[in-house]
Amino acid sequence: SIYLLETLLFSDNIKKINMFDWNQQRIFVITSEKIYNIKKLKLKRFILLSKLGGISKTTAPTNTKEFTLHVNQEYDYRFVSEM
Repeated sequence: SIYLLETLLFSDNIKKINMFDWNQQRIFVITSEKIYNIKKLKLKRFILLSKLGGISKTTAPTNTKEFTLHVNQEYDYRFVSEM
């Protein structure tokens, strides 16, 4: 058997913004292969880095910590980070 290991690059608590503009607490994990969205200890979604089309950051003065992950052929993800 061949096991491919991912390297952890970043992990932090973050807020996901859903389609109703509600903030939801998440654990945001970036590895060498994927971006993970974890709620408590349940994996909600992962995005292959190869599917990531881009990242945009808001320039609105009221919410400068918001960014969006644009995923090719899937729906985008909005987040707010205190980082």
